[in-house]
Amino acid sequence: MLNLLLLVLTTSWPPAASGQDASSATVSPLNTHCNATAGTNHTAGSAYLSNLRALGGALSRRALATGFASGSYGAAPDEVHGLVLCRGDFTGGNCTDGLASAFRDAAAQFCPGAADATVYYDQYMIRYTNDGRLLSDPGDNEPLWSGKNMNEVTGADAAARFMAKATELMNRTADLAAFGSPPSSSSPSRYATGETWFDEQGVSVVYGLVQCTPDLTGEQCRSCLAGIIAQMPKLFGDASSRPVGGRILGVRCNLRYEKDVFFKETSTTIKLNMPKSMSSSR
Repeated sequence: MLNLLLLVLTTSWPPAASGQDASSATVSPLNTHCNATAGTNHTAGSAYLSNLRALGGALSRRALATGFASGSYGAAPDEVHGLVLCRGDFTGGNCTDGLASAFRDAAAQFCPGAADATVYYDQYMIRYTNDGRLLSDPGDNEPLWSGKNMNEVTGADAAARFMAKATELMNRTADLAAFGSPPSSSSPSRYATGETWFDEQGVSVVYGLVQCTPDLTGEQCRSCLAGIIAQMPKLFGDASSRPVGGRILGVRCNLRYEKDVFFKETSTTIKLNMPKSMSSSR
């Protein structure tokens, strides 16, 4: 029996974003991961591709409310499992339009024929596969992708101070995403932002963002974020220099920090180490 996400599912891709047609320029992803190993391929016109189209349409629409959706469609051996996530400040129609386009482009351009694909964009991501463990194993954050800002804080002492501040920011923001504020409250969005004062080498403030898929428990979210935070020193520079920005994207959780603000600040954005003059004016 078909595993249905909604009462009604279409068998074609959702319409293009308002003001765009199917021939509009494709939004370039940050990274694509196409698993084309034996047993994970499909052909044009296949049942798997038809199921993928239905799943992509359903997940894109379901993400309208929360920016997140997961589910399965079809019957073995052509069942498709998927998961989508939009950044916490990228919501509503912008989110659903981006996801719908991402599914179309993944199947047609980025990962044609691959039954297993992950595509990371700046503000959203999609993951689909024929492996049911995607939905049953929330501890699997693979595949990971990382990128960094080409500008750096240089000199061993300054680099160490910068990485310490960035790591503190990520950990405090991760606590907020996982457990809310105060810590005993819930944070169902699993999304949080923060800022910390640095004021060296032209970097006044470091801005940070973390997010988990909302279906994770607080403990699962915090564990996932701890895993990628621990990779920051290895992925971002060395003891003599550290990039002023970096991001690590995973299927279940992600992080980013930059010297320039890149998210929508809200009343819940935490602020660390700020001078009193700035704290009172912000």
